[in-house]
Amino acid sequence: MQVNNKQKFGRKWGEYTLFSLTNSNLIHVDITDLGASLVNFYVPGKGGRRVNIVLGYDTAKAYLEGDAFIGGVVGPWANRINGGAFKLDGNTVQLEQNEGANHLHGASAGLHKKHWEVETVTRQKITLKARIKQGEAGFPANISIYVTYQLTNDNALNIHYKAQSDGTTPINLTQHAYFNLSGGEENILDHMIHIDAETYLAIDDQFIPSRKCAVAGTAMDFRQPMRIGSYIHLEDEQLLIAGGYDHCWCLNGRGLRPIAQVYAKKTGITLNIATDQVGVQFYSGNSLQDIDGRNGAIYQKYDGLCLETQCYPDQVNMTELAECILKLGELYRHTTVYQVITD
Repeated sequence: MQVNNKQKFGRKWGEYTLFSLTNSNLIHVDITDLGASLVNFYVPGKGGRRVNIVLGYDTAKAYLEGDAFIGGVVGPWANRINGGAFKLDGNTVQLEQNEGANHLHGASAGLHKKHWEVETVTRQKITLKARIKQGEAGFPANISIYVTYQLTNDNALNIHYKAQSDGTTPINLTQHAYFNLSGGEENILDHMIHIDAETYLAIDDQFIPSRKCAVAGTAMDFRQPMRIGSYIHLEDEQLLIAGGYDHCWCLNGRGLRPIAQVYAKKTGITLNIATDQVGVQFYSGNSLQDIDGRNGAIYQKYDGLCLETQCYPDQVNMTELAECILKLGELYRHTTVYQVITD
């Protein structure tokens, strides 16, 4: 990376640096080397009004102290592993348990609080690198992880993940941005959401998938655009367990394809999501409570939503184990696209 590019596109942010990506349509994205986090995502809304469509904090210190994974890249294993344990080559691997008995989002090896190296940066693209050491939070190999954010002139933020390891290890990376297409003027319950999935993974009281269920006839049916708040307060077992939505949808199709859409009438902003992953975790911000956000905002329940593209939660304990295991000489790849359109 050329030093002048780092100085040209970055500015000091405590002990870290905040890098700005911009395109020809006044889209502005800020990425930091703290957690490879997505800090700001400014979009022109109705009438050209500037809207920041992600939640965030004012300072790097707040990101380090926060426990909601706001804006961070999470892994080496995003989501949950039951008991933090799984079988690998006939042996039990025990990862750190940081959510009761579960392993969640990498535990103490969490990528969202690491100081990433900046490999390259230009006006519309940045690549960052982080390392996981063998034994860190129990992971059985050294892992090198790369994330590239690319802002295109058709208003898409492309996120490309790559990883290599020196041994066999589970891998599952995602972006934990909390979106609010109203710019935080209201919560996300009036947002419309569509998810292209016929089935979802029902969870037990420890948030571990227990079975695959059809969405038809349930509060999980977003095959047609639906207001998020339409069913969220129903006396439904799955919604009561999570306090809202915190489930993985089993996506239709394979390869990079459109999988979800969110729309806010208030700002006229649509967020289109595409991915090459098998699942997306739709989380409606159920655990947000009295969080000191940017510009004096206090984030509360349902103030943001996450659409985390990934392998299935606890997939290491499913028959599809091989699909989420990285071996020496292999390359993990994952692409997700968040594209914005304004009425």
